[in-house]
Amino acid sequence: GKGIPAALLMADVRALLHAATDNADGPADALRRVNTILVRERVTSLFVTAALLVVDTTTGRVRYASAGHEAPLVARCAGGVESLVAAGPILGAFADAVFEERMARLDPGDAVVLYTDGVTEARDEGRGFFGEERLLDCLASACGRPAEEIARTLIDDIHSFRGDAEPFDDLTLLVVERRPA
Repeated sequence: GKGIPAALLMADVRALLHAATDNADGPADALRRVNTILVRERVTSLFVTAALLVVDTTTGRVRYASAGHEAPLVARCAGGVESLVAAGPILGAFADAVFEERMARLDPGDAVVLYTDGVTEARDEGRGFFGEERLLDCLASACGRPAEEIARTLIDDIHSFRGDAEPFDDLTLLVVERRPA
């Protein structure tokens, strides 16, 4: 819904993130490198939010950083939902941006949920928002299920909430599960 310039920027940022991640000391450094390129070389009024996670699939160790994006959520297999909060501004807006890097651990059966603001800002027929609280409650009810079921549960709840209301924004949802060995 943001047009061709935004689509081109996203394609560019995606490639920059891949290259930066391959050559950076970690997620925060990768975001810093991408931000530097966007600020110095891509003069535009557009900006990008991003959450960057690097997962060691053997140990379950997760290194993560954020550039103004909604915090990834972890649906714990044993129950409960954890937010992976890391401070960082949007990409492409500030030359002196600093990105915080944090760590977490995924146990077998845990799932990471990444989403865009279109999920929490989905509106019902009365123009009410789906909201973060409903997202957290829905996700908590799906803890311990496979990634496909968690995604289906969330999508079904969003569609049920929205009813016949027109979509307000795009909805993007990614659920990744650390499977038991």
